[in-house]
Amino acid sequence: MRQRAAQRQAYRLRELKRWRCFLGMPLIIQPKNSACSAELSNRVVIAAQGAGQDVGRLSGALLRALWAEDRNIADASVIVAVANELGMDGTVLMKASESEKVSALYEAYTREAIERQVFGAPTYIYDDEMFWGQDRLEFLERKLG
Repeated sequence: MRQRAAQRQAYRLRELKRWRCFLGMPLIIQPKNSACSAELSNRVVIAAQGAGQDVGRLSGALLRALWAEDRNIADASVIVAVANELGMDGTVLMKASESEKVSALYEAYTREAIERQVFGAPTYIYDDEMFWGQDRLEFLERKLG
């Protein structure tokens, strides 16, 4: 993001404010931790998936921690706390995120994303068609309908 033109960066901030108002959701426009690595959080979500946990709730809570609470989701203690707040055992998930199985899945998911030319989040692929960004969900909904 920091490599984009100043005009593009300024426009993004305006768009985030628009979406915050439109959705009526709490959103910190420039969280201090927005440039943190999401790899550890991603690995914990993969571990949660393997443990049969609700990864949608966990992913949403991690995103809320970053974008509404300005917490550092690259910090293991934050990730453990977020999982614990959902009634999951964050310590167990963190330990599982270090396993060979989770590492292999993380690498496989990364390769798949590269092969499918995913370039940002959120990205949805349905019937081999890519939909990128929250502002494209209506198109995905039409495709599903």
